[in-house]
Amino acid sequence: MSLFNPAPGFLKYPGRTLNYKTIERKIEVIFNNKIVASSNRFILLEEENYAPVMYVPRDGLFFEFMESTKYSTYCPFKGKASYWNMKVCDKNAENAVWSYSDPFDEAVIIKNYFAFYSNKVGTIKAY
Repeated sequence: MSLFNPAPGFLKYPGRTLNYKTIERKIEVIFNNKIVASSNRFILLEEENYAPVMYVPRDGLFFEFMESTKYSTYCPFKGKASYWNMKVCDKNAENAVWSYSDPFDEAVIIKNYFAFYSNKVGTIKAY
């Protein structure tokens, strides 16, 4: 397979693995007693040295509770992540949500998917 935008992390650490699984189950993200994301599918990322992360598709987010920030991070395996704050009524969570809008080729499966810090949003449940 020819890559146009390869992840430099895999070039440096070719044995590293990121396991993406598409899960056809209901997922809800709750912040301040409001559902801020809900979908019947999500992607579970299992990455060595990290806890598993559930990525919710864009169409499952309620953007009225989100505000984009200027904060970003960089992962040599996935790319540049952009962040959003959550706000429900009088409660805020800074940089609680992230997404890779232009991921490296090896992570393109999570393009247009969003992840939430469980310690910032409250509850993430899949059932």
